[in-house]
Amino acid sequence: MQGPRGPAGEPLNWADVIEEGQLNDATYAIGYQVLGFNFVVGSGFNAHFNNVIWTNAHVVRGLIEGLRSVRHLNPKPFAVKTGTEIGGSDSYALNTFIEHPEYDGTVDSPDVAVFIVEADFGRVPSFLPRNQARNLRVGQPIGTIGFPGEVADPFTSFPIATFKDGTISAFRPYGTERPTADNSRVVQHNLDLSGGTSGSFIFDHEGFIIAVNNAGTERLVFDQRTGRPQRIPTGNIGFGIRVDDVWRLVELGSSGTSPRITISRKNVFMRRLPTRDYPHDTYQPFPLNWNGQTVLP
Repeated sequence: MQGPRGPAGEPLNWADVIEEGQLNDATYAIGYQVLGFNFVVGSGFNAHFNNVIWTNAHVVRGLIEGLRSVRHLNPKPFAVKTGTEIGGSDSYALNTFIEHPEYDGTVDSPDVAVFIVEADFGRVPSFLPRNQARNLRVGQPIGTIGFPGEVADPFTSFPIATFKDGTISAFRPYGTERPTADNSRVVQHNLDLSGGTSGSFIFDHEGFIIAVNNAGTERLVFDQRTGRPQRIPTGNIGFGIRVDDVWRLVELGSSGTSPRITISRKNVFMRRLPTRDYPHDTYQPFPLNWNGQTVLP
């Protein structure tokens, strides 16, 4: 990958970004268990709150649809940290969620949601401050960690996430609005992703979350006999929801507002953690003294 070149700079080492930000520890597979098999339908991550797993709203709706269609098989929904055992200490039952209040079920709305789980997460990644969102740049390096559908194994009890890197390709508004810096909240990227990575975080070279990935568009069809989901692609361009739209849901959770849609129909609260301060006066889309090269984990 090439970027802006300077005199005798240094490469961007993604392994350092992941380790320093503890990003692997914040990555979760979202799915359900049925008839002894484990099906992953999307990705999720921790951020900002100590009892929340973020994902796409369409992942939540797809999961609920799947649970309803195979309820006669007694499916059990879960979120599990990468590399750990489904049903173990880093695995959580999924009962309650909040959708972004402006999500309408289409790609022309903020496709973001959270599951509230019985957990007490410690250090979690931070979202890029809202006032820096419009300073993101086309061409800047980005990464994500999620669960590609093509490597999903229904026999495994230990889902393992995959890292991918790329760049921002464009910023677009929802629908047919005239694009401006403020309304261009859809981040188009060239990350090589597939279904299953929907709901993963997209982060910059300092580990700040700049968008929530929705990995193109697809729909899920569920086998009534086995419970197995099948992905039907309807588009293959990768998009993400820019972080300033994510902050709208942060505000909703911080206010103590009860979910407008829940699986369990109970009132819950999202517990906020201290956030990491942005270390620069203005946003830095590229690493300082970067030679344009990247080192993969």
